Amino acid sequence: MRYFKQRGCCLRRDSLAASWGECIRYVEIGDDRYAVRQVEVYNSGRVLRYERSHWCDRFGQLFGCLFSQKHKAIDGRLTAEVIDAKEFERAWREAIDSPMWVQQVEHSLVAEWGLVPHWLRKAQHPEQEVAPDSGRVMESRGSRSPRRHSRRV
Repeated sequence: MRYFKQRGCCLRRDSLAASWGECIRYVEIGDDRYAVRQVEVYNSGRVLRYERSHWCDRFGQLFGCLFSQKHKAIDGRLTAEVIDAKEFERAWREAIDSPMWVQQVEHSLVAEWGLVPHWLRKAQHPEQEVAPDSGRVMESRGSRSPRRHSRRV
């Protein structure tokens, strides 16, 4: 596992958290090079958390990039720093007690977008593709190679 902290995270424009200001994002990266758990701490004091079983809601979502094995800038910005497991676990423990969790569950998009993030479905089953707007998995046709997640960090 690897861990990093990123200041000034970007959010989807349609996110309920888009107006909360800047945040610090803590991310745990798994051996498959995708995010496993994530915490977002906003200047306003609100805290969000994500993991693979609750990976998306109307506030935000688990970071969906394939991470490089080398330490690089995140999203082309030098805002990320490698942290140790203790720092991440401290942020995760605080997020577990966050009053925002109830609202995150109420606003979950998992039923709509799928139980498994689309980037993980692609990584786990490269012979399948995800229908763009439905989150449904479709078999690849013919000799076309499945599209890979092109955004690497």
